[in-house]
Amino acid sequence: MALVSITCDQCGGAVAMQAGAPCPQCLFCGAPRPTPRAPTETIPLPESVLPFALDGAAAQAAFQAWANKRFWAPDAVRQARVELHALLLPAWVWSARMVGHYAAIVPDRSTRSNKRPQTGQTDEPIRNVLVPSSASIRQAELAAISPFDLAPARRFDATRAEAPFELGQLTRHAARQHATEAMQRSLEQSLGRSLQAEQTRVAVRFHEVRGRSLFLPVWIGAYRVDDTSYRVVLNGQSGRLAGTAPVSWLKVLAAVSLTAFVLLAVALVLSRL
Repeated sequence: MALVSITCDQCGGAVAMQAGAPCPQCLFCGAPRPTPRAPTETIPLPESVLPFALDGAAAQAAFQAWANKRFWAPDAVRQARVELHALLLPAWVWSARMVGHYAAIVPDRSTRSNKRPQTGQTDEPIRNVLVPSSASIRQAELAAISPFDLAPARRFDATRAEAPFELGQLTRHAARQHATEAMQRSLEQSLGRSLQAEQTRVAVRFHEVRGRSLFLPVWIGAYRVDDTSYRVVLNGQSGRLAGTAPVSWLKVLAAVSLTAFVLLAVALVLSRL
């Protein structure tokens, strides 16, 4: 079965679809008429894929639940119609053992400055760090809709894909660099929290680094409010959603005015006591 690459001229997102399948708009930004091109083979396709657990109706319900909770958004967000599309997102998943030496500034009431330096070593594994191999889905969006259950992964067959799939953009070497940087940041943050440290620096050596590429199931779509498009991305297993929404400044102004009125009333009451 022939495949064709559909590339958006506005955001650069590219998906591979069956030849002849309709694609009237970009799945990433909603721009009309993406351009068909011959599929690229520069980066091999992932060998495995996670299946969808949510169908279209469940994805729509997850979006509506999210929209209903946007208190500071205009009412148009709760009434917006979003057309969600199933998409297989290319990503890398990495695991490693990190051996590190750290230096931190920690609290200490016995000193004049109430803090002191502390050094130490750490040796711990970290598993299933996801790095998107996407031109359009950012690391922050993927982190917001994670985690994914990797257990049901199965072999990927491009001719039998249950949804369009984005073409990967990261080589193994580039993905490994992104992953090790993310692992080091995660270690520094976890050490900082456990030590209640003001500053934390870690020098890390990575051992037993293993990575593999796979497709993640997501639902992606865009809705419009006042001629502006806003994107949402949903985890195709759990329904966790990452998206943006406009702010109703009328609601903000009303809340500020009400707060000021209440504070003024309280002040007047107290002044008469």
